Order: sequence, then C-alpha cells, then structure tokens
Amino acid sequence: MSAATETRYWVRAAADAPEKGPFTVAQIKDSHAAGRLKGGALIRLESAEESDTRTVKDLVDEGVLARAKMLSTFKQQDAEREVQRERSGGSTNMLIGGACFVLGIGITVVSYSSASEGGGGGRYVVLTGLIVFGLFRFIRGAAQR
Repeated sequence: MSAATETRYWVRAAADAPEKGPFTVAQIKDSHAAGRLKGGALIRLESAEESDTRTVKDLVDEGVLARAKMLSTFKQQDAEREVQRERSGGSTNMLIGGACFVLGIGITVVSYSSASEGGGGGRYVVLTGLIVFGLFRFIRGAAQR
C-alpha cells in the first residue's frame, strides 16, 4: 500500500486533549508499543466524523485478531494438506501391499506347481513373509484412507 492511499487516523490522547495527526496505523502501533500512546486514546479515520471514534487498543487488538485468524487459516490448510498426504500414503500402501500379497501367492503357486510336475513331490517355496507383509500393508493403507 503506498503512502498516498494508506489509511490515516486522527489521534486524541484524552477526551479533552486536542486531536493530532493524521497518523498511519503503523505510526499509531509504534507509539502504542513504545508507551507514548495509551490504549484508551481515541482515534478516528481521517475522513470520519469526530463522533465516530474508537480506542487505540481496539485498533491494536484488531491487528492481533487478524493475524490470529490468518494463522488459524494457515493451520487449517496445513491440516487439510496433512490429511491429503495421509490419504495419498494410504493408496500407496494399498498398492504396494496388494502387489506384495499377489506376488507372494503367485510365486508360491508356481513353485508348488513346478515341484509336483515330476510326480514325485519335490520341493517348493511358500513365501509367507511376503504374503503376510503384503496383507498387513494393504490393511494399513485401507485404514489410512
């Protein structure tokens, strides 16, 4: 915001004191923070009627509340992004878990089929670790979604 278009206020340190100004919001807040301007001092917009006043404390609190609202909006957006990441992670877990489960079952079936082809039995491999890992990961992913 340029200096020419910035909101300006007239300030009255006490009800019976003369008005001074106009001052920018930053100047008023700086004076208040430095202790030169009390929270009960009256201010009015440069273009407002003399009866349309409020206190410096109201102006300062308004800025604090606006920052708090902005921060809560940012926190809400962060929470929404975290939920989205969690759901995306759930899909990934389901995909990896399903692939591991199917691969474990597939290798076990192929191994068993190859061992029993000769008619004499033979050795085969059961990939229980891969099957259980895949099942666990799939269930965990489904719970995340």
